[in-house]
Amino acid sequence: MVAPRHPRPTRYGCHECREDAESVMAGRATYEVRTQYETHLRRCRDCRRVHRLLLEIYEDPFQDLPEPTPAQHARTFRRILEHTDAHQVVRRRPWQVWHPLPAGLAAATVAAAMTLFLWQGSDTPTDDAGGIEVALSEDAAGNDDDSGGIDHPAQSFARRLAGSASVEIPNAEASTGTIYPVGSRFRVPLHDSLQLTLAGKVVANFTRGTEATWSEASSQVIRVRLDRGLIAMRYDRKPADPVLEIVTPAAVVRVVGTVFTVQVDYEKNTTVSVLRGEVEVLDAERADVLAEVRAGYRYDHRAGTFSDVGRAEVAAALPISGDEDALAMGTVPVGWVVPGLSEDPSARQLSAVPKAEPDLAPTVLDIARTASPRRRSAPEDDGAELLAELMEDAARSRRAEIRRTLDGCREYYADPDERYRAAACLARFLKRYGTSPLAVEGYLLVGMLRMDYALDFDAADIAFEEFLRRAPDHPRAELARYRLWLSAVEDGRISQALERGRAYLRRYPNGRYVGRILQRFPELKASL
Repeated sequence: MVAPRHPRPTRYGCHECREDAESVMAGRATYEVRTQYETHLRRCRDCRRVHRLLLEIYEDPFQDLPEPTPAQHARTFRRILEHTDAHQVVRRRPWQVWHPLPAGLAAATVAAAMTLFLWQGSDTPTDDAGGIEVALSEDAAGNDDDSGGIDHPAQSFARRLAGSASVEIPNAEASTGTIYPVGSRFRVPLHDSLQLTLAGKVVANFTRGTEATWSEASSQVIRVRLDRGLIAMRYDRKPADPVLEIVTPAAVVRVVGTVFTVQVDYEKNTTVSVLRGEVEVLDAERADVLAEVRAGYRYDHRAGTFSDVGRAEVAAALPISGDEDALAMGTVPVGWVVPGLSEDPSARQLSAVPKAEPDLAPTVLDIARTASPRRRSAPEDDGAELLAELMEDAARSRRAEIRRTLDGCREYYADPDERYRAAACLARFLKRYGTSPLAVEGYLLVGMLRMDYALDFDAADIAFEEFLRRAPDHPRAELARYRLWLSAVEDGRISQALERGRAYLRRYPNGRYVGRILQRFPELKASL
């Protein structure tokens, strides 16, 4: 199995560590959360520093603290108001038991305020339109080599990973391609779903019948307008990355790093569910914060009520989970909060997720259940072609066991809602048959899937380079070199992307992907 050179947390980073710090020290965190928290501390120097400071506060809550600025006072006071019963009613589950602390309530209050202060600092940027803070998340500030951000227009594109949709592109006719600029509008058919990556940072699943528009991508915000349907998104945000906003007819869902779903039903009501992290729901007109929705909860905008997340939301988010352990077992990630679901990883099957009460309002999904079967393949799908070639090679070699293994991987890959499981299947295939000449295309496939669904660009680069090392003159070598270029673009390594783009154009002046490279870097036309 290919290992990344610099492993990046795709499930638990500095953002999650910040959220869990107070509950871990208060003894209210689950075993799984404590384990993730401690594992993250071992690899993150900045979080260890903050952890030590918070421990000192618990031991002596009245020690001298840095004097907060007026802006920090205002932000902290607003958060306190939003968590009072008068401002928002939050249901406490039976297992959320508060334990008395040696330092008492004062320590918990001071620690919570310090958590905000230490991670946000005095220079936290704000959104000019709504005046709402943009919190740092995922990797701690100061990690200059991994700080994220959208620094070049070449990054401001969406890319189809699986599924199909009718796409309207600004100033152009409907498109059947795989690369889409800002302003593209997606209409997903009733028999299919659509998975996308936005700016190489957000992985999204647009379920059947969804209509949505990618309306903005800048250094401040990535914005999607949802007109109807159900979308699931995963955003493993880095410190310099923009805030993500989902705009519906009734509300604005504001995200700084989480796994969540947003639904708009036929009556234009908005429902927000969170599986990991936390999101803010704002009034669409006044930009007032209506609710903070935490992991495990669903918020109904019209009713103003909270309930537990259910099976429909979990099913929508599974294709974009990016969790390696869950992918291998085909289970719900342990980092997701799903009330009623066991903490035992092997028991976290989708079928075990309770159906939500009350059920989601009727949407196009109800019609889609009676629609024609989904299409099994999409145009311009390099992965499907690669799997077909692998199967043919295995058939010619009469290796029946290889054919059976690959057939299972192909079944996963052919279904957009199951394609995310193909990566784990292919990794097992390479572990067993990786030394066989038949397996060389497997490295290219694994790299593509790691890049597309986990956004693990380091692991993808290693897989592509291994493929080229083993078969530099392979018919798919052009695809591998194009993917190396695309990995650098979506990871924000612009200098390297330009270098790889020039190398590709020199090697393949009439290549299959010339147009895609020039679409993002018109200045490279001189290299032809």
